Amino acid sequence: MDSEIRTQTIDSEGKNIYAGLENGDIAVIDAESGKESNRISIHTKRVTSIVLSQDEKTLYSGSQDCSI
Repeated sequence: MDSEIRTQTIDSEGKNIYAGLENGDIAVIDAESGKESNRISIHTKRVTSIVLSQDEKTLYSGSQDCSI
């Protein structure tokens, strides 16, 4: 991982970890292998919070760039 993890959440089945990173990206990590399966570049500053919706179809994140 090229940036420090600042916040994280895991899906209800324990398959995917969503990690908010220092550089503003969100890394999707396979919980079993520990390998990054996807990366979302959405923010310009540190991700400070991350949560999945109750139906797990939407991922919400907050950042020091003042966006959600």
